[in-house]
Amino acid sequence: EVDYCGDSGGGLRGSLASEPKDWSGLGDECDPLTFEVGLRYWYSWGAHGMTVLGDSYSSNDQSQILEGHFRIDDNASDVYVKGIGGYSAVINSSYSTPGVAAGSSQSGRIMYAGADIGYAPLGDGDTKFGGFIGYQYWNDSPDMGRVNFGTGSLPNDITYHMFKLGLAGRLDLGGVVDVTAEVAAIPYAPLWGTYGAFDAPGAYGVQTSAGTVSGWLWGASGELMARVKPLENWTVGIGGRAWYLNGQADVTFSAGGTNWITKTQSFSTLRYGLLGEVTYNF
Repeated sequence: EVDYCGDSGGGLRGSLASEPKDWSGLGDECDPLTFEVGLRYWYSWGAHGMTVLGDSYSSNDQSQILEGHFRIDDNASDVYVKGIGGYSAVINSSYSTPGVAAGSSQSGRIMYAGADIGYAPLGDGDTKFGGFIGYQYWNDSPDMGRVNFGTGSLPNDITYHMFKLGLAGRLDLGGVVDVTAEVAAIPYAPLWGTYGAFDAPGAYGVQTSAGTVSGWLWGASGELMARVKPLENWTVGIGGRAWYLNGQADVTFSAGGTNWITKTQSFSTLRYGLLGEVTYNF
């Protein structure tokens, strides 16, 4: 009985019973898949701004987010897949709109989910470098108040779809500490949603609908994590992360018996902060 494994000799290996020496020191090539699953806590700061029809809207928040994450590495091919999903637990925000000079809130919603697929052929052992592509759904909607219009009012509810192209690497320091880093360009990020804080200038007549935003943005993202292994198969880490989108968006609304559409002079969203992580590896 024989088994093939991508050893340095590049050939057939005898059975475990007959040739035990051939099976000593097997590396990732003979057990190619490794898995990580864990939880993160993200203490983040958010900043949003929009200028449209000569009026400015802005918000700033401090939000606490719980996140799950996973990663699967195929060490034989240097391909990996990883994903995240998170939801806000606490949001404390302040905002300014044409109708509210200084407001504050403890409501709203921040949630996201995404996955990357990467190829890291450069390096040796657990130290790997390469590139990745990915997609992320991101709803970032801290409360900015609501404008009362003909049929009621609606809260902000804005979603971004981010397509990423980036570089990533992992540096292993003696099997006890590892550092991971990634940076990505976001060349295309469609957005869609309700901008409940939008307040049409009086020249357009009485507003009878909430504002709707649509279009696409561009931006960048980055993440840095350092992890230690206090126990077999467990790591604890700390790091930081930032996501940024910028560009122009269309704003659609009804006022004075007419449906209007206009383009913002500016539209941006930033979220950044500190990460804490506990991960199980197998």
